[in-house]
Amino acid sequence: MSGQQQPQDDQLPMHKSVRMRFDPTINLGHILTFVAAISIGTAGYFDLRKADVVHDMRLGSIEDKAKAGEQRLREDLRELRDDMRGIRVGIDRLNERMAQQVRP
Repeated sequence: MSGQQQPQDDQLPMHKSVRMRFDPTINLGHILTFVAAISIGTAGYFDLRKADVVHDMRLGSIEDKAKAGEQRLREDLRELRDDMRGIRVGIDRLNERMAQQVRP
């Protein structure tokens, strides 16, 4: 062991609490920081507006395609109903013929 002793925690000198000082001077760094923050905020805002316009255009396109698809489905459903009516008429005629053949 060396001849010098390590100070214990309770023997360390107590420092006075450091108070923060406010310096009211404005320098070029402050101005540049302020301008940069405003510029970044403005650029972000306009970027969001641009993205919003793009999303609105995409949504409009999707809605148009959905309406066109819905219209096609309605037309297909009408065709199927017409086909079913034709089949029903054919079956009714066939039933009438078979009934006439059974009666003689």
